[in-house]
Amino acid sequence: MSAHKLPLDLISIGTKVAVAGLLAGLVAEKAAPLNDMHPDPSVQVSLLSVSMVLPSFWISLLAPICYLWALWSASDVFMRLHNGEGFGASVVKGLKDVGSNLIYGAIAAILIMPTLTALTEDRFRGLRYDFAIEPLTIGLIGLMLWLITQAGEKLQTDMESFV
Repeated sequence: MSAHKLPLDLISIGTKVAVAGLLAGLVAEKAAPLNDMHPDPSVQVSLLSVSMVLPSFWISLLAPICYLWALWSASDVFMRLHNGEGFGASVVKGLKDVGSNLIYGAIAAILIMPTLTALTEDRFRGLRYDFAIEPLTIGLIGLMLWLITQAGEKLQTDMESFV
């Protein structure tokens, strides 16, 4: 199937719906342990107030939020392509946003989250890292996208100088 026959508008809308669902699931997953924080189960405590005293709750959201933002940016790229913008400046910017957010998420997962977790749990003895396959792969794909957009911008500048 050629690229121009793909329903890019539906892919864009589906991606945004998926991001909303994934965000709701992420918050529910990370907030579930907070429900058991109060020693008296009959006392209703606001999840927001409990999460405010637990920095680990917010730290655990850093990488997933970056990845979800990359998906949101990708949905914008799909819509721009559907509108016939081609590989122009706005699509290049969108792809650069996708790549950047993937890189930010990978850096958060590999370096920032382990370091901040150790710092907040009084186990800080310098920078911590977690070299897992997933964030490394995601980060390298993000870097590749970012580098491709850099090359695309340079090529576009070169093409405009000839005209």
